[in-house]
Amino acid sequence: MTGQIADVYEYNGNRYNIVAIKGTMNFDIHELGFDPVPIHTACWRGYHCIYNVTEEGLFLKDLFVNDRNGSYPPVNGVEPEEDRFDGKVYYGINIPVKFDGGIIIGNDFLTRYYIHMGFQRVYAYKTVYELIFKEGLITKKTDLSKKAALIRTEIDEKGIDRANISKFVEESFSLDYEDKWTVY
Repeated sequence: MTGQIADVYEYNGNRYNIVAIKGTMNFDIHELGFDPVPIHTACWRGYHCIYNVTEEGLFLKDLFVNDRNGSYPPVNGVEPEEDRFDGKVYYGINIPVKFDGGIIIGNDFLTRYYIHMGFQRVYAYKTVYELIFKEGLITKKTDLSKKAALIRTEIDEKGIDRANISKFVEESFSLDYEDKWTVY
């Protein structure tokens, strides 16, 4: 198994990985006419995104996609470009995303906590924020970096309990809030 490419969130001039989501992102790749298939073992869902937030709201900025039929129509007036892997990339599509819910984002990845499957856990990042959205606008920002550090300390002191390894593997492919805080 391979660690999966996380969607990226550009915020205040920095890039963060999206670690967990609570709520439904108002973006459906199929509505853009795509039937995604895996790009490679690090992208089983067949696409990944770069989001950006401005004072106007949350936007899907760039889209990397591998379509089953090799069909790549313009998206929001933008023609696709070749990707270095299979598929195409759309730069600067800037599609508004009316998201209600929360996103946990992480930066400063700590390779010591890398999991070689699925999406990484919250505690694998030194800098962690929770952003709460209403209609695509940030209404609240909470720094969770200290909470992530406490979990790392617990892991370093006690280790990880391998008794629940199958649940750990299953949750590694989830972006659910609760799954990304769990330590086994």
